[in-house]
Amino acid sequence: MVLYNSGSLSFHEREKELATLKVMGMRSKRIRHLMTVQNIWLSLIGLLLGIPFGNVSLNAMMNSNGENFDYALSLPIRGYVVSGALVLLVSMLVSFMFSKRIRTLDMVDVLKGTE
Repeated sequence: MVLYNSGSLSFHEREKELATLKVMGMRSKRIRHLMTVQNIWLSLIGLLLGIPFGNVSLNAMMNSNGENFDYALSLPIRGYVVSGALVLLVSMLVSFMFSKRIRTLDMVDVLKGTE
């Protein structure tokens, strides 16, 4: 849900930019490819930053429970790989869902509208 909401917000913020690219002659296929590549790069950067900061925040949460609780905190490499692959898969799916909206984007309406 977070990736979908983020993608929706990003698309609505960039509608004017996308309509301008279409008016200038860029084809919808090229714009979709551009958005997909940007989504993949942002997801990879998020994964690379999220792994170490996720471990730090998880350790902080577990240590805040006090001395009465002992938790075995270990996550195998396979867990990182599976979760990273799922995040990339969902990111690609969301990118594909919003790329279909580019074809139906009304350039005149978007460019005439006020912000």
